[in-house]
Amino acid sequence: MAHYISPATGAIVAVLIECLRRLRVWKYRGRRTGLLLARAVPVLLVVVLGLRISAENFGLPYTQHLNYQSWCCQVKGNYAKVRAIAYLDSQPGKHLVIVTPKNDPDNLLQWIYNDADIDSSRIVWARDMGADENTKLKEFFRDRTVWRLDPNLADPRPVLDVETAKN
Repeated sequence: MAHYISPATGAIVAVLIECLRRLRVWKYRGRRTGLLLARAVPVLLVVVLGLRISAENFGLPYTQHLNYQSWCCQVKGNYAKVRAIAYLDSQPGKHLVIVTPKNDPDNLLQWIYNDADIDSSRIVWARDMGADENTKLKEFFRDRTVWRLDPNLADPRPVLDVETAKN
């Protein structure tokens, strides 16, 4: 992520300027070739920047498989968790949501975020830890309605837990 290297920006710019200064005086076979190259570098940087910013608008793929959020990209948010929370807020009582593990390594969106005071929060999010551990979790939060949610679906929504609904 770009913000991690931002403290070093001044040093990087200083090194690049010194490189351009040295390139500017370089000669090849007695000709001042470095001057042309030094003047071409900023022009090329502006062209590359323009192409990178407009790539998404022209339907061109990014150079990386996974488009991390950065200053140049139009990141489209995923509002599935917002919809899930809105649905749960419309349901009476407190809730425990057991979230199935994600199977897409490129899906960076996290579902498991809880309030600082988990025990008194209205919605508790938990990872699916297998039958035995889930049973312990349900027992600890026995006063809550248990839901399951699969973030691997195109439109994930909370579904009542079948095992808990039987009891």
